[in-house]
Amino acid sequence: MKKFFTALFAVITAIPAVTYFAGCFTPYISPVSFSPMAFLALGFPYLAMVILILALLWIFIRPKVALLLFLLFFAGFKNLFSTFALNPSPTSKVIRDTGSLRILSWNVRGFDNPSIGLDTIHSVRRQMFNYISAVNPNVLCLQEFAEYYLKGTFSNTEELKKLGYIYFKRTDELSLRDGNGLVEAGSAIFSKIPITASSKVMLGDPSYPEYLLSADVSFQNKPIRIFSTHFKSLHLFANPLDTGNRVKLYGDSNFVYRESKLPKLKAFGQAHAREAVIAKEAINKSAYPVILGTDMNSVPTSFSYHKMSENLQDAFKLNGWGLGATMDSLPKTLRIDFLLVDKKLLITNYHKDEKHLSDHFPHFIDVKWNK
Repeated sequence: MKKFFTALFAVITAIPAVTYFAGCFTPYISPVSFSPMAFLALGFPYLAMVILILALLWIFIRPKVALLLFLLFFAGFKNLFSTFALNPSPTSKVIRDTGSLRILSWNVRGFDNPSIGLDTIHSVRRQMFNYISAVNPNVLCLQEFAEYYLKGTFSNTEELKKLGYIYFKRTDELSLRDGNGLVEAGSAIFSKIPITASSKVMLGDPSYPEYLLSADVSFQNKPIRIFSTHFKSLHLFANPLDTGNRVKLYGDSNFVYRESKLPKLKAFGQAHAREAVIAKEAINKSAYPVILGTDMNSVPTSFSYHKMSENLQDAFKLNGWGLGATMDSLPKTLRIDFLLVDKKLLITNYHKDEKHLSDHFPHFIDVKWNK
């Protein structure tokens, strides 16, 4: 009987072990080439926990099997080190060091409701602008920024200009129209420092346009190129009855609203990988050191993340602690917002605030030139 249960437990162990081993290759194999990689990337942190638990259990059954499982666990080192930050003394502070450049990145979800009639001292929109004012970054990398051309609404651009961000570039890739007027949305860069040049690159799907936006600024008389971008939202809970400004994926206006969650995870995982290849090619052409603030809608175990972070420093990995989730309502393994920094710059501070204002948390860095 003991042999039977040992054999049964071996079979139970083999299934997650093989799956975990396959998941170790998500940084290297694009889901465009092999679609299961999109699911393995999402499940990798949970698989890692399962393998670790199984290894501990096998210590009491067959230590040699436990050793093999521990070795398998560390075979996923690239994904493990991308998912977990284990800095014994993480640097996280609000007060800026003298002589540093502060960059704040935030998916602001349109800065909430822009209605003038709903504006109060405690409104979400007002709190968001107050937060930016308190943190006082030099440059803002914003995703899902929206400008409203509707009667009875505030201008988000004008609000930021009042805070000193008089230099700005916006992508305005999404134009949403209704009977009341126009809303333009996309990525944006707002700066207190003059922007000397800018560009934007479409990330491959004109039916659902997303752009990589860049702006050049000078820090201590040396140029830096700052990027802001947003990869496609997954729309897992899209309302099939929505007949308004429908999102198209590669020209298909029904996919997002009719398909179930698993086909969406596959399709958008592939879309993000394609976007990452295009964006990284553009970033690599920069003549200046780069800083990227992005909502990638991809986890740190994905091909997209590893492609984008090549030869760049992940501010959270170097200065953070734990899982670093950047969304306020989804599983804590979902770190999908990133600040990636050129190695010519020294990251002296990484700070994330769990502000429940947007559906994403704001995070910012302070950098200096690396001597």
